[in-house]
Amino acid sequence: MNSILHYALYPFTRTAKLLIPKKAPKKDPPKEEKKDKPPEKAATPPPPDENYIHNASELEVTMRGHTYKVRLMRPAYDTPIPDLLESLESNRDLLAKSEGAMFDTYVAMIKQNKARNAAVKAKTADAIKNKWSAVDLKKWEEIKLRPPTQNALVARANIDLLIPLINVRGTMTEYVGLEANPITDHISRIRAMEEGRACKEQIKKPAKPPTDEWDMREYWIALSVIIIVAILLKMFL
Repeated sequence: MNSILHYALYPFTRTAKLLIPKKAPKKDPPKEEKKDKPPEKAATPPPPDENYIHNASELEVTMRGHTYKVRLMRPAYDTPIPDLLESLESNRDLLAKSEGAMFDTYVAMIKQNKARNAAVKAKTADAIKNKWSAVDLKKWEEIKLRPPTQNALVARANIDLLIPLINVRGTMTEYVGLEANPITDHISRIRAMEEGRACKEQIKKPAKPPTDEWDMREYWIALSVIIIVAILLKMFL
């Protein structure tokens, strides 16, 4: 009888079990992750020199508001001393050649500015078409000065590298002239000297306006004439 009743009520008991919500299994609390200690802050390196940043392979130089980069190649340690000395002289030759190229570049730009001003004054077709105006004869184009400046920087950087290397290998060699100056100061001075030389050669000083005052040359001429006249009068009177 019980079995018959069990089978008769089975669909209802089965449905009731399905309707009762099951309890969610208990989850273990999440394990706390071990937090690593924050890395210690590295000491802040000192700010680089405003003129140049030097590392094993590159030199970055700022001159007259323009940046130049020079890649350095260190010679092998077993390079013979005669080869190092020859390289030193070659770089000194390149530095001298760069100075000459700077001078030629300044001269060419002055002549270009003169030609432009002459065209403006004559009102040529090009001057009217391009709406040119007169320019200062000392107006420089940095892009034209970059090649000789870059070459000078390369030569000077190699000189700085070679002299200590030659000395540490047991052969005495010395810095010459402006080579002992900081690299930016050295190349800036070269540019200033070649600029001044070109301007002195190509740009005439404006004539002084005429005045009633005597200069020293006129004074000495007048004095000499008076002395000669006085001597002649004394001889014949």
